Amino acid sequence: MSINKRYILIYVNYKIDFDFFSRFQSAVEKIDYKLFLISNKVSLKFYAKKKNIKLELIKSKYKINTRVDISRSVEFLNNWITESQGISLYNSVYSTAKSIINKFNIDYLFLLNGNNIHDIALKEISVNFKIKKIFFELSNIPGKIFIDPIGTNSQSSIFQSINLLDSYKLDENKYKLWLAKYKVAKENYCKVPQGIYRFKINNPLLLIDEIGFLLLRIPKNKNENYLRKLLEKIPSFKSNIFDSYDIERRRYVFLPLQLPSDTQLLINSKISNDEAICRASQIAKNMSVDLVVKLHPATISHDFIKEVMLLKQKIKFYLVDIRTIDLIKASEKIITINSTVGLESMIFNKEVEFLGESIYTDFNSSRLKKYICSYLVDIDYFSDKEIELEYLNDILQRV
Repeated sequence: MSINKRYILIYVNYKIDFDFFSRFQSAVEKIDYKLFLISNKVSLKFYAKKKNIKLELIKSKYKINTRVDISRSVEFLNNWITESQGISLYNSVYSTAKSIINKFNIDYLFLLNGNNIHDIALKEISVNFKIKKIFFELSNIPGKIFIDPIGTNSQSSIFQSINLLDSYKLDENKYKLWLAKYKVAKENYCKVPQGIYRFKINNPLLLIDEIGFLLLRIPKNKNENYLRKLLEKIPSFKSNIFDSYDIERRRYVFLPLQLPSDTQLLINSKISNDEAICRASQIAKNMSVDLVVKLHPATISHDFIKEVMLLKQKIKFYLVDIRTIDLIKASEKIITINSTVGLESMIFNKEVEFLGESIYTDFNSSRLKKYICSYLVDIDYFSDKEIELEYLNDILQRV
């Protein structure tokens, strides 16, 4: 075992994940740690080498544990891979992590989201080898990220005990300063980062990964159809499906749809987008107002959009492509499954109804402010700036 160095072990699924976690490199070295990455992507090995970061590729495991439950994983729920492929992936991640732990001092596991198959394997590793784990998730609040010691969204510590937020100090001046900047940013910039990245080819070395799957027998996390994927990155097909709607002159409730592949929808909700539209339609009818629906900005699934359009023929609602902030401000009420748009609406003091499980359901004014200014960490997932030591220390103190 390597005695002198201590490591933080991280599984990176995509280039954007690598870009994010590699930004910790300078900060972790200041406290005598190193990053140790695992992946099933050969291309990320090249990027890691350029930054002098350890990255080990997972290997196929022939003797596997078949008593693994992946039924609630992102990959399986989205039908990205078969059950046998998922079990193979789990065992490959587990065995690779176990091998690393037997050779190196691993003190922490960093997990993004926590609901992928590799996360399930690493959570088991954490229990069996008593290694501290920290979960990361996009907060969808610009410049901030969600950090929790036990999970994300409805699996997080603050969902299980919302009173945890009450222990944080409330700095009203800090919140007012943040709110002023937030409102200016919302007025001047309307694109959601996930939407921008969905239409980008973030990793030009994708073909190398396919070669790795084929020749090195590295387990996949997704059976990709690259022609379909390329076509779906062309956003123009959506341009003629939207209704014209005057939000200033008409009364309406606003329903922002969620990505069909989102863990918030698949794992943290008992209600689908279609069911949400039906529920929202009834609420709007009871209020004698219109129902206005908007697709998630990162929506690229042709099949999902067809489903929405078919439902539109049965249920009266308006599908629009108006800025979310404008839709929020002019609406009578916002209805959401568990989208961050609900949180954004609360920031603007709008009435919100959550249809699914959400950490925001029991927010009052004080908890809202503490969540934004104290619980969330001031790290921008989509930035390219090195992450400062003070934020790393904050993260490590969460466990």
